[in-house]
Amino acid sequence: MKILVIPDSHAQPGVSNERFDWVGRCIVKERPDLVIDIGDSADMGSLCKYDVGTVSAEGRRYHEDLAVYWDANARIFAPVRKLQNRMIANKKKMYNPRFVKCHGNHEARIDRAAKETPSLYGHLSYKDLREEEYGWEVYKYLQPFTTNGITFQHCFTSGVMGRPIGGENLAASIVKKGYCSCVQGHSHILDYWEDRAAHGGKVFGLSVGSYFDHEMDYTSEQGRWWAGLVMLHGVENGYATPEFIPYEEVRKRYG
Repeated sequence: MKILVIPDSHAQPGVSNERFDWVGRCIVKERPDLVIDIGDSADMGSLCKYDVGTVSAEGRRYHEDLAVYWDANARIFAPVRKLQNRMIANKKKMYNPRFVKCHGNHEARIDRAAKETPSLYGHLSYKDLREEEYGWEVYKYLQPFTTNGITFQHCFTSGVMGRPIGGENLAASIVKKGYCSCVQGHSHILDYWEDRAAHGGKVFGLSVGSYFDHEMDYTSEQGRWWAGLVMLHGVENGYATPEFIPYEEVRKRYG
């Protein structure tokens, strides 16, 4: 089994969505069995509560956040649908990968905003993202998705407050907390760790980095981030061999 993982991609108004064209072409060329969007692909800056009332929040609009995310999904799926239509016309065996979306904390802004503003409840919802219409199988924020012994989630939490696990040894920490092979996004940092489990097989932890090259205005740690796509090869019994494709290499191969 081969799995393509799309790290945090943060589709935002005013930023080119060309990188999502590359994802679609990558899928068509590499033919993964499963495509996983690890979350925060919809940035939803209009619902950010941390800089409300500041200059940086000026002009943000919910409908614009949605429109740029719809466009990102259209770009991912267009090459796949084109290939499938060609296969139907030529009466060839259909390539039909599974598409899984793990919501991140940025998508969760929609649910939080609806609950915190009673007048908006019923008018804002996850359905506004239209993910199922494109073909995604959706897992809500902090809801795990597990296949072949590997658990995928936007981030893993610990402690009574349920805060995201972080720190210098992130990949090792999520395995030791989860007791299984774990793949996450959220931190935008690439980190990998593996060990031998009690059952004799290997387990691994993986933080997949990010998938964008534009500047973010809410952190000073962008210099530590890694950007690109991650392909997991030979997925079986909780183990896989990761291939890390840097952003510029993605552009070169599929741009």
